[in-house]
Amino acid sequence: MLELKPMIHKFRMKDNYYCLDVNSGIIHVIDELIDKVLDIYDGTNRDAVHAALDSSQDPVELNEIMDELDELIAAEQLFAPMSTEFKLVVGEKPIVKALCLNIAHDCNLACKYCFASQGRLRRCKTRIDEL
Repeated sequence: MLELKPMIHKFRMKDNYYCLDVNSGIIHVIDELIDKVLDIYDGTNRDAVHAALDSSQDPVELNEIMDELDELIAAEQLFAPMSTEFKLVVGEKPIVKALCLNIAHDCNLACKYCFASQGRLRRCKTRIDEL
């Protein structure tokens, strides 16, 4: 059976940085430096973080950040393991359930009843290179 490894998703909204631990569901509010560290750090590779960031960041601060991340990992609040009760529905190969590729956001049917003004969104046709 396919094993799902611990994973996180990082994102930024306005001036705030966030890290979602997928398996625990915990959302951590982080700063920009922790965001950079999490681009590299997985709980086992301190040397890689130092190699990448020591030239621009204080190594002592990087160690403090990784110490705090290690505490969260130990508490299963970051890179939490998947529950043993979780079973994949799709088996060994995940399948694509839906895919939407919207290149021009245009329809060539021009139906009179269309919500987008007779088939033309905003009454203009926009090509991808014009966006």
